[in-house]
Amino acid sequence: AASYLLERGYKQVYLMWPKGFMPRVPVLNEEGEFGSFIKYHDLYEDLRPTIPHVEVSVTNYCNLNCKRCGNFSNLETKMDYLNLNTLERDLKQLVKKVKDIGVFSLLGGEPLLYPQLDRAIALVRQYFSKTAIQIVTNGLLIPELSSDTVEAVKKYQAYFYISHYAPTRARLYQIVDFLEKEQIRYRITPPKTEFRKMLSFKDDDVTKAFEYNASDQCTCHVIDNGRIYLCGNFPRLYAMQDYFGIHIEESELRENAVDLLDDNIDGWDIMKYFRHPASLCRFCSPEDLWLPWETGRPQREDWIAD
Repeated sequence: AASYLLERGYKQVYLMWPKGFMPRVPVLNEEGEFGSFIKYHDLYEDLRPTIPHVEVSVTNYCNLNCKRCGNFSNLETKMDYLNLNTLERDLKQLVKKVKDIGVFSLLGGEPLLYPQLDRAIALVRQYFSKTAIQIVTNGLLIPELSSDTVEAVKKYQAYFYISHYAPTRARLYQIVDFLEKEQIRYRITPPKTEFRKMLSFKDDDVTKAFEYNASDQCTCHVIDNGRIYLCGNFPRLYAMQDYFGIHIEESELRENAVDLLDDNIDGWDIMKYFRHPASLCRFCSPEDLWLPWETGRPQREDWIAD
């Protein structure tokens, strides 16, 4: 309810004390944010926001080679793994700031290549007991899942969100048969037959790009090494800037995220950050340009919509 009011510009909102023994006090300040009185009151703990969707990449490497991959995984040449200590540190910080997460996605790359996926699932559930945990996968490795991963998925009530590519379709019977026998929940997307060219290097208007992508890309809030980003493209573009021939200062990357390790920043500061474009939005295309899904050797032009 509080986020609803904030997003719609309500400012004259008051807290009414039980039985009227104290005067009403303003909940929101003139900027539409929680005032200092509420922030330091015992009730504030119950007013922490819920973030609808948070993502963590457990590896950027993938067993498919999709052209125009949104995570640039087809540019990775060696396996990389998320450090579990880093994940736990970030979860500890996040749970201080928000009441809950609607959906927590573990993805990649291909997350089923991550040898500690069972422990990552357990950590998310440890800190967020009610959130939906989904593992975003192309599904190809599901029939070969380890018993530890199977046990963790079932024990912690996670589920698989399967991206339905052509290679997935070829093994779909085996994938579904395995999941049904193990009584694991799953969702399968419609066939993915197109990928979007999502980048623009024309220094497009950040507000225009943000507004165009707000219902899609700008809801993929990614946690990466102590920071939460409006868009998962930000840290990945920074990592791949030499390939694309662009320049992003480390200071700009940091400014385009919220520092989870800063105890002076609360969940409402994070929600406020999500509502506005960031400077790195200039690399997002403010238009749609879709091409057929395919695999093959990546080229810089695969991603550029200009």
